[in-house]
Amino acid sequence: MLYGIVKGVSGDRHHWIQASLLGGFGRTPAGKKQRDADIELRRRGSAATESTTPDEVGWEDKLYRLLNPDPGVDPDEVDEAWTDLENGYRVAVANLENYSTNPADIVWLISYVCAAGVRHPGFGEAVNRWRAAAGDPPLVGDDVQIARLAFLNAGVVPMAQWRWRIAHSRPGETRFIISDLGWVYLADPRMTGRGIWIPLTSRLAALAWIDPANPGKVDHQDMRPGTTRWVNAGIWEEAPDFVIGHPDDKAYLAGLGSTRYVVSTTGLGAYYGHETLRPGLFADL
Repeated sequence: MLYGIVKGVSGDRHHWIQASLLGGFGRTPAGKKQRDADIELRRRGSAATESTTPDEVGWEDKLYRLLNPDPGVDPDEVDEAWTDLENGYRVAVANLENYSTNPADIVWLISYVCAAGVRHPGFGEAVNRWRAAAGDPPLVGDDVQIARLAFLNAGVVPMAQWRWRIAHSRPGETRFIISDLGWVYLADPRMTGRGIWIPLTSRLAALAWIDPANPGKVDHQDMRPGTTRWVNAGIWEEAPDFVIGHPDDKAYLAGLGSTRYVVSTTGLGAYYGHETLRPGLFADL
């Protein structure tokens, strides 16, 4: 296993997106924890938004519980596999907000991304689509849960060879949003291939892609607001059920539409500090 399993009793409300992480997209009242933050939610099929808190969304009853565990196996082994990762969130994100390239913070980030890829309730359906395309029988019951951990562990080593860019939204500019999936594929219109965009707070996100010329390279870039708005539109387009944003952005969330109607970059490019290069999202800066 990638993470040490903490034996104990897990509650029935299994969050597939950490509540404190969702709180990072909202406003935390004084004296409250980030999981108690005020956040704004917009659901697919609705033009309206609703005010809520992280603990009320992004969960499903007994989502990861094993139905027929082997003798001596904790039925909540899968849910508890996220414990160490979630406990490391606040420190790692605070460091990344301060432009850290410390290997320990990047190891946490890669592990978080691998987990985000397997935690959603739609994971089993996605895996079985892949299996059907390969001519394999579908996974059912506890085999779906076992596959979550298998995919989680299998992704860490290859993704450590990806190119990692930590994206920042400057204070006072367009904030990042997150969907219930927790990540989205992105493709730069000017380049081939695609990458994965992973929002971490309203001011912090990560972009990862395969770049054979720069395996494992890590850098930080400040995003231009036009690019942030384009990425947010893509998140809304691909959201399975809902998106989360800051309560001050109600009108912005309600107006989210297609990426076709958002200018992806200004004439100066996707990032500040590269005014003459016009670099796209996946540029070698």
